[in-house]
Amino acid sequence: MKGNSGLYMINLKKDNWLSKIFNYDVFELILNESVYDDLRFYKDVGYYLEKTPVFIYSKIPTDEIRNIHKLEAFGFRLVDTSINFKKHIVTDNMLGGLTNIRFAESEDEEEVCKLAFDNFSYSRFHLDFRIDNTIANTIKDNWVRNYFLGLRGDMMVVSHIVNKIVGFLLISFSDNIANIELIAVDKNNRRKQISSDMIKFVKNNITGFEYIKVSTQIVNEPSIKLYEKLGFVIDGFTYVFHYHNELI
Repeated sequence: MKGNSGLYMINLKKDNWLSKIFNYDVFELILNESVYDDLRFYKDVGYYLEKTPVFIYSKIPTDEIRNIHKLEAFGFRLVDTSINFKKHIVTDNMLGGLTNIRFAESEDEEEVCKLAFDNFSYSRFHLDFRIDNTIANTIKDNWVRNYFLGLRGDMMVVSHIVNKIVGFLLISFSDNIANIELIAVDKNNRRKQISSDMIKFVKNNITGFEYIKVSTQIVNEPSIKLYEKLGFVIDGFTYVFHYHNELI
């Protein structure tokens, strides 16, 4: 939707995947340019703000101050600040952990999904007190399950000790970039260089890509330290806002 003045653009896109998990409408609000007119914003989006129940989220750069104020004025609340990292891809054969790493296979699905369900705590869904923790866990479970269904991501590697999977890393490809979508390590097997070895394994086994990118939450200090140690550099910051209109 674009106003007559041409000064802004609003795109309210239904998130069918999250709508199925929440069992009611979920939308992503994309603000492509600064919003200058309160009344026009409310005319375009207000109907959805008044729906009950509804969940709307928006991701915007941290320097878009007017859009930040706009979202806050209409009841959106900041739930996460993401730090975006990137690194040139170079081979790195110095794997230092104690586990074996390989590409995921179809029979790994249930074990990886359980690991995803049990081992996330810093995602924007987990940080939002309006979202039940079981739903937040289910989102991660469903996310990796969609990889095995061929619906999300392009490559997954797993790390295992003997016959138990203790970590996974999901990658998607775009242009010359390998994007880390999800990475998780079993909470009982951390501090064993599993995450860093999975990242190195990916770098050593992909071709035709210049950068590897990843985003993590500003409160996730262990992940930030990991990426900095591996030579990733900061590539920007993003605010994530959530809006809920539901009875709790």
